[in-house]
Amino acid sequence: MRHPRFLILFALLVLGGCRASGPSVTGSSRISAPEPVAVINGEPLTQADFEEQYARALSTGADSIEDRSTFLDRYVNYRLKVLEARRAGYADIPEVEQEIQSYRSQLARPYLVGQEVTDPLVRQLYERRKEAVQASHILVSVDAKAPAEDTLRAWSRITALRDSALSGADFGQLARQHSEDPSSKSAPGSPGADGNLGYFGGGRMVQPFEDYAYDTPVGGISPVFRTRFGYHILKVEDRKPLPPARELAHIMIQPRGPSPVDSADALRRVNLALERLDSGEAFSSVAADLSDDRNSAPNGGNIGLLGFDQGLPPAMRDSAFALPAPGAYSGPAQTRFGYHIMSYIREEPLRSLEDEYETLKQQISNLPRAQEAETAFARSLRTELGDSIHTAIVDEWVDRMPGDSLYRALIQGELEEADQRSIIATLGDSTWTVSAFQDWFRSSRLPAASGSVRDNVIASLNNFLDEQALAYEVARLEDRNEDFRRTMAEFRDGILLFRLMEDSVWSAAASDSSGLRALYDAQKDSLMFPDRVEVVSMSAASDSVLFHARDRIRGGEAASEVFDDMRTRIRVDTTHIAVRSGSPFDDVLDLNEGEFTEPSRSNGRFIMLRHNGVQPARHKTYEEARSELINLHQANLEAQLMDRLRKQYGVETWPDRLRR
Repeated sequence: MRHPRFLILFALLVLGGCRASGPSVTGSSRISAPEPVAVINGEPLTQADFEEQYARALSTGADSIEDRSTFLDRYVNYRLKVLEARRAGYADIPEVEQEIQSYRSQLARPYLVGQEVTDPLVRQLYERRKEAVQASHILVSVDAKAPAEDTLRAWSRITALRDSALSGADFGQLARQHSEDPSSKSAPGSPGADGNLGYFGGGRMVQPFEDYAYDTPVGGISPVFRTRFGYHILKVEDRKPLPPARELAHIMIQPRGPSPVDSADALRRVNLALERLDSGEAFSSVAADLSDDRNSAPNGGNIGLLGFDQGLPPAMRDSAFALPAPGAYSGPAQTRFGYHIMSYIREEPLRSLEDEYETLKQQISNLPRAQEAETAFARSLRTELGDSIHTAIVDEWVDRMPGDSLYRALIQGELEEADQRSIIATLGDSTWTVSAFQDWFRSSRLPAASGSVRDNVIASLNNFLDEQALAYEVARLEDRNEDFRRTMAEFRDGILLFRLMEDSVWSAAASDSSGLRALYDAQKDSLMFPDRVEVVSMSAASDSVLFHARDRIRGGEAASEVFDDMRTRIRVDTTHIAVRSGSPFDDVLDLNEGEFTEPSRSNGRFIMLRHNGVQPARHKTYEEARSELINLHQANLEAQLMDRLRKQYGVETWPDRLRR
């Protein structure tokens, strides 16, 4: 089967990017519309219709009358091909409908989730990557599935701490004394000390924490909120524009022991590094000689492209991001790892949303918030439609079967027939039997164990209804989303157009041997190879093998004998080039016959090229010209087809009515 994406791209390329569905013939009253720019089968194409299609197809700044006239011809041809394909019955072929439905099944759910879940998250994350928030927090731990009394106890405790903070108690002191985040007890200045988490941007924290951090004003204290770690309150200490990511390098000097002598020696080496840098020596050279970071020292101290909020120790971060310009280096910044001299190599500003979209989308897909947002969307659909789970059935199962037996019965379909016919869930006006749930349960993973068989089964039923809600929304996507409806119309028209062209032009031209032969006889004088250089390419796993082969040929041995003798170590190919094309073969054009290029790396191997002489211009044989002949024949057949269709469907165009 042809790849569905190819078919829709084919239809778009026919128009240079425009989108359109096939025309429908309407009454003659449409003919009276003022100033049509074309009429196809009695249906006018108005200036407004044309403008809509042209605006969607326009991908460059070019917008001349000539551009519009060319597009009008393409668009009319497109409409004619789709109209003819429908008349010829391609839309009624079962295989075509199967291909359309196959494409829809691949596209619809990702499209829906992209529109309703992924896109909003990406846009939110993009905006939050522009601003850094500094926040402190207090955590009271409680498991997500803790008993009600433990949950209430944790909530009461965090609420009391919030009341104290609102009454003026020092937030950092409260965090150090009461927070159950272990980092809150760290030494002053360390990450997390006194609850201070430092600066962070979007995507660095779990979703609820991030939401409250960005929604709380500077100096404000958030409401109590819950994450999978427990209950939190946070205080926003500061917010500022998030600096662009920087490529950084460092020289790390570590004391070699705990004594004052070791510390003095470390400072001596720091000063030595700074003296060498001040004298103009390259940072990479000093790092390679003196840095104690053996991972980065061989790379000139380079530690990569890092964001302001990517977890560098605060002293390193502040020192690196305070550097004024690429090439600058800092004085020593001290961390628990030692002393660091930072170097600023380059900056990578945040690009446009369009340019950052795929990167952010990938980041979102790796965060729990993606699945949480999809679940929330499914639950909103269920609320809109109305749903129910018949928990009495689950209670009866749990009363008469232990957990392992119940899971096995659901997976293996061992419940009694009367059970399987029972309605266990509803959504809108749809109902599902136990049997339908079993089929889904069999192919799905159980939710995380909660210690309760009943809770696990109810959670599975909720997941089942989430899936049904999404499937319901997918089924009505064309009715609720105009863009998706147009996309499917494009694809349908693309398949019909492709089938028509395949049968009427492409396959017809390729299989018309007599027509191709006649075209060859008529065009033979123009079907020529120019003067071409014959290039012999030799590739091997090591360059020494290529040098050995070259030296033997230069020494007078026949190339064919050398290649045959070394066939297990060298792969040899021959090609012909006439003009420069931007490929490595261009280098041969600067050589004389018999000369070799130097070896170069290509696809993990070494390649060497030899100028093997010039092949003089000559006529192409029929077989050599066949692909070119097929292209010519296809162009002729398409021109004949369009001439026939324009007459058959009474096409008239008025390009003089086109406006810029």
